[in-house]
Amino acid sequence: MKERYNSFNTHLREVFGEKVYKIPLDPHLPCPNKDGKISREGCIFCDKYGSGPIKTGRLKIEEQLEIGMKRVSEKYGVRKFIAYFQANTNTAASSLRLREIFEKALSYEEIVGISIGTRPDWVFEDHIELLDELNKRTYLWVELGLQTIHSKGLKFLRRHHDLADFVKTTLELKKRGIRVCAHTIIGIPGESEEEMIETARFLSAIGVEGIKIHLLHILKNTDLEKLYYEGKVKLLEKDEYVRIVVDFLEHLSPEIIVQRLTGERDREIFIAPQWALNKLDVIDSIRKEFEKRDSFQGKKLSFSSLKRYPYPR
Repeated sequence: MKERYNSFNTHLREVFGEKVYKIPLDPHLPCPNKDGKISREGCIFCDKYGSGPIKTGRLKIEEQLEIGMKRVSEKYGVRKFIAYFQANTNTAASSLRLREIFEKALSYEEIVGISIGTRPDWVFEDHIELLDELNKRTYLWVELGLQTIHSKGLKFLRRHHDLADFVKTTLELKKRGIRVCAHTIIGIPGESEEEMIETARFLSAIGVEGIKIHLLHILKNTDLEKLYYEGKVKLLEKDEYVRIVVDFLEHLSPEIIVQRLTGERDREIFIAPQWALNKLDVIDSIRKEFEKRDSFQGKKLSFSSLKRYPYPR
């Protein structure tokens, strides 16, 4: 069946000629939004694992990789992997320390690339020089947690960065040919559907190479959990989420690779919405909605809708 959106799986098969699987890693780096460099609040949705894998303990990068690759290889027969530095802020260290961490992953023959998750306001000049070097050696993504272009949404999430931080870092990375994947959240309280779609139009205008779409969800022992139980946060129903995601993708450039259509965490720490735990069902519902509309990624994107954003591609 022809995909109606630009899927990451298809892209990786085109690049590497076979299935490639991401191995999530926790390099035990801090987050400046928790350790006081920016704030001690942390993001309102963030769990104690920093949105990374929950079962790594204090395992070294090598141990995490070997366990992850063995498990995935035995289950799916995959031979090539991307090391995904996921937990917390993976540029929250000197470039010297980061080089040591990334080189450990690249020392494995099975690792064909690396993906580095970080904040848009915590990528500095020495980091960019290192990323530029890595990009010339391997298949590289830098994943920036934008979440939304709207300041009220960023304030609710307690991100403590603004859109200008994202623009500056994205353009610096793009200038060097480094792929940028923007993380977004659908369902932020106070944001209208039109405002969510504005984020899609903006990302199309600035020309990021990839996107991850998450739904707002509740995890154990987070401040968002408290608001949820107090009845102060309303979550989307599945049919609402599916409809909005398809609307979002219809306004997203077809050149942008969709790395994720929904977001979920381990059952042990997941509170709500429970429908999100059936990831395959959510993705299948999104595909069916596309078919029902006879639509596709970028169908409603027009040049006139991009002109309001004065950012070069």
